[in-house]
Amino acid sequence: MIFEEMIKTECTDERYEAWEKYRDSLTDFILDGIEHYYRKKKIKSMGVRRLSAEIGLESLLSEQKNKPTVAIWGAGGGNDIDLPRLAKYFHLVLIDHNLEQLQNTCERFGLTEQQCSCVDLQFWHISIADYKRIEAMLVEGSSDEIIIRTINEIIMRMPLYEYAKLPKYDFSICVGLASQINARLAMLFTLHGRGTEFSDYLLELNDIAVNKLADFIYNITKNTVMFGYEVTTLKNTEAMLADLLTYEPEEWEQKKEWPPHSLISDISGNDILSEWICENIKEGNITADSFETLVWPFAAQKHFIMLFCYFSIIKNC
Repeated sequence: MIFEEMIKTECTDERYEAWEKYRDSLTDFILDGIEHYYRKKKIKSMGVRRLSAEIGLESLLSEQKNKPTVAIWGAGGGNDIDLPRLAKYFHLVLIDHNLEQLQNTCERFGLTEQQCSCVDLQFWHISIADYKRIEAMLVEGSSDEIIIRTINEIIMRMPLYEYAKLPKYDFSICVGLASQINARLAMLFTLHGRGTEFSDYLLELNDIAVNKLADFIYNITKNTVMFGYEVTTLKNTEAMLADLLTYEPEEWEQKKEWPPHSLISDISGNDILSEWICENIKEGNITADSFETLVWPFAAQKHFIMLFCYFSIIKNC
């Protein structure tokens, strides 16, 4: 079956060394964003205008009763974020549909149960058995209507959560998940020569899935969420970045419009997440705090411009 071969390509362990610079920069941004949150909180509590630069993250966290929880959504193999580095400061919660992979990730990086928890919240759950069933229908030549009805039935069976009964995380990190949430379905349709027929349905499905993901994260995150997603692909790397990202951070700080400097994603799923961000900024549910752009050397011949931003959760402030 094509599906069996397809999921073997999802492992990115072989890219770990190639992603070192990107991983370090992304982890720096995560740490800086969380430190910024605690600096703002301390400044407000003390009634001062600024804190000494010598007061760093470790000092700020020493005042907390417990280690803050940082949830990493779609954590997978943990190759794009330096998990051991984050585990020095926070209790990590790795969230993914593949618990076995998450546990292997913890073992690989030497993370203990005291440092890291692995969970599958099943906010968008299509099982391996479901995918195999859908592929069998594609092989048999089932009609579009029957396949769509089958997938819709799977979605209807997904659990409806009461957010009040779920654990709350201090911070959430969600990188590259919006574009991947229905990637397996899209790939199955394409590899079986049915991509065009299902393109409109996949757009509708992405709209439902990405909004559900963003709402889920918003409702169980206490302080801030960092969303990161691909803006566009690059055939080359940093050499092209200067022409595409000519902006003044100070100028953006005054307006904090979204997306910053017209960095509109042309990748399915990310456009929906950007719309969700715009709408929730407009409704006063979140505010944009800081953003960063990096080049992700995803594969030897495929690089992405990545956009990251921290958003304060207003309802919990």
